Amino acid sequence: MGNFVFYKDWIKNIKDLPIDIQDKIIADIVRYGVGEEMAHDGEATIQMAVNFTKRAIDDSKAKYKAKIEYGKNHGKAKKTSDKEIYDLAREGMK
Repeated sequence: MGNFVFYKDWIKNIKDLPIDIQDKIIADIVRYGVGEEMAHDGEATIQMAVNFTKRAIDDSKAKYKAKIEYGKNHGKAKKTSDKEIYDLAREGMK
């Protein structure tokens, strides 16, 4: 699952670092968030900054997944099939 929340505070926390370091941190936060391997794993500054975000990323992904699962079991049941909606729309109905 590649959805996660990116908090504005993370940018505020790194804004005084050189831009190339900021870019690496942001890139690795995004990589971690979407489940890809981080590119700057061996760089201590980058790794430290990303480590501070991991719990929040994991929590946001878990909450998103829980919402999806909840909706599958508790969502409003369809009263009209997709085919019926399509057919009615072709007839000009709303």
